[in-house]
This record gives sequence, structure tokens and C-alpha cells, in this order.
Amino acid sequence: MGQWKIGYPNGLDSVANENAGIALYDKWGILPITLSSKTTVVKGGQVSSVTSNSLGVSSSIFTINEFAGGFIKMRSGSKKGTVFKVVSNTTTTLTISGSMTGVSTNDYFEVITGSTTFTFPVDRNPIRRDYKWITKAASARFPYYEGGYHLPMGRELDDFVIQAFLTSESQVRELMALLNLKISYSGGDAIYDSQFAAPLILEEGENSAHRQYLVYCTDAKEIRDATKAGIREIMMHFEAVDIPSYRGI
Repeated sequence: MGQWKIGYPNGLDSVANENAGIALYDKWGILPITLSSKTTVVKGGQVSSVTSNSLGVSSSIFTINEFAGGFIKMRSGSKKGTVFKVVSNTTTTLTISGSMTGVSTNDYFEVITGSTTFTFPVDRNPIRRDYKWITKAASARFPYYEGGYHLPMGRELDDFVIQAFLTSESQVRELMALLNLKISYSGGDAIYDSQFAAPLILEEGENSAHRQYLVYCTDAKEIRDATKAGIREIMMHFEAVDIPSYRGI
């Protein structure tokens, strides 16, 4: 089996509207969805210059367009807590869609890439997968020998848990940043914009319709064992969206 992956569909951070974002998931369970080829990067800095739609830093800390489709979150100043959508960047400048009015020099900010994918390291695929699902139904019960009616209404999925061991601090930071970012179907920051969050795609070793699951991360925890230097145990708790009716688990 190949390396497991978790991430968003390719192009989710640049869709034109919510319907276009939803459409990226239409073929789930029928054909494999292509995951983003970008990796999660988070950087921070202090504003050295501002224009109507961009901010700059004093030194070259960015790779050209690595944050296109990503998000800036202001950490200080009158716009503290505000999130801006990045459309492009140079090595020193981040350009947004919208207005930078209110952002000032010396304000602090952080910036994160948009739709990305985390690939679990070779020989470090999650070692446990645990889930169950329940068919919700209404029933009309009659005396035993006369039978009865059972009306299925749909499926309610329960916990979906995976557990992985990582050996790099940077890998842990990258994975946690991806799980923390909730991207909406319209390509925005779902929490800041109060929009419906698009699900992550968990891919089990191959880009196959039968090896992909749509999941929301409800919580994740990192466990460090002092007796195992350098090894981080990461447990991720997901809620699965649903399963294709005829595919089963």
C-alpha cells in the first residue's frame, strides 16, 4: 500500500462560488478525487508597508505565489482577527482580494496556504482505523408471527479514528495546521466567514474511489512519550460525511 494522505480537492481555494466548490465532490465514491498537490505552510511577520490591497515585509520570506489562494490573519492593530484572502504573492508582498484599509505598518500577521494535502511519511501510515455506522429507521412492529415493517431513513455515521506516529516536529506542525484550517465550499475561511465547511478527503494509500473518505476533523491530540525520544503519537477523531449507498464501507 502507498502512503496515506489527507487534504482538500485540488483547486478548492480558487473556485468561483459555493456551487463550484460543491461540484468538486460530486464524483466521490464513483471516481477518485484529485487532491491538492500543495503542502501546508504557515508563516508570520510584521507589516513594513501597506497599499490599498497588499502588505509588504522588509525581507524576502515568501516563495512566489506559495500563498495564492491562502489566508492572512491579522494578529494586532485595528484589524486584529480579520482574515483576508490572498490572490498572489512575491517574495516580500502579499496581495489580497479586497481592501487593506485599517491595516498599518508594524502590525503583526500570519499567513497560511489554502487547499493543501498532508502525506504521511513512508512507513508511517496510520496504524489504526476505527469506525462504525448506524442505519436510522422507523419501524411498525406487529405480533412476531405476522412480521412488521422497517422503513430506512438514512445512515448516521459514528466515530472515525486514525492514529499515526510522526518523527518530525515540522510534520506535526504541518498536519495540525491543515486540520485547524476549515475551508468553505466557496474557497474562504469557513469559520471567519460563517460558511459551510468543505470536508477533508482521507485517502488510504491510493488514489481510488474505494480508498477515499470524506471527513471532518472534530479533534486531534498529540501525545509525546518521554521514553521514545522524537516520536509523536497523533490521534485524529473524524466525523465521516456519509458513504455511497451502494459501495458500502
